[in-house]
Amino acid sequence: MLSTYDQPTEDLVVPVSSGATKLCSKCEIRKPVLEFPPRRGRSGCAHQPGTCIDCYKLGRKQYYQRNKDRFRQRALELRAINRVKYRNSQRQYVRSRPQECKAYRKKYADSHKDLYREARQRHNALKRNASTDRVSYVAIVARDNGHCYLCGWIVLDHERTIDHIMPLARGGSHTESNLAVAHRVCNSKKSKRLLSEIYRDGHL
Repeated sequence: MLSTYDQPTEDLVVPVSSGATKLCSKCEIRKPVLEFPPRRGRSGCAHQPGTCIDCYKLGRKQYYQRNKDRFRQRALELRAINRVKYRNSQRQYVRSRPQECKAYRKKYADSHKDLYREARQRHNALKRNASTDRVSYVAIVARDNGHCYLCGWIVLDHERTIDHIMPLARGGSHTESNLAVAHRVCNSKKSKRLLSEIYRDGHL
């Protein structure tokens, strides 16, 4: 004969009345029992915990924020061990949801334009075998106080570009010391010329 703990779980699930209420131990608000996440105890019996769904989710979020570094480190370790598995799962996800992923990439690119521009410039520098480094466009704009290094006037957001002082085509590097804020028009007029050549000609 099976003991109480060995009986099938379905037989031990007690139906909950939709009209029953319970007091949440966190927010101390009485809510319907159906708003509490069902869990199973060691005996396999379904029971309602003392925390409602909203407080339970909030607690999990706060726990993640407190241990964010540990979770990220663990994720990186698992990804390194199962690199091929992760890569295949990502490709499969993108192929199964093309429109959704395309819309997400566009939304992310619109809200992180500086990151995309920096990545594109770094990619071009790598193709030319130039010295590269990850740089922050925000730090460069703050360093130059938002002024164009070619004309000296302040640069608005929709006119701003980050230019290589020593062009990549002339052996320049993609590093913070070789990058400066410039107007889009000034950057286009400068083209591949050096500053000494601009001063010699007397105009952009």
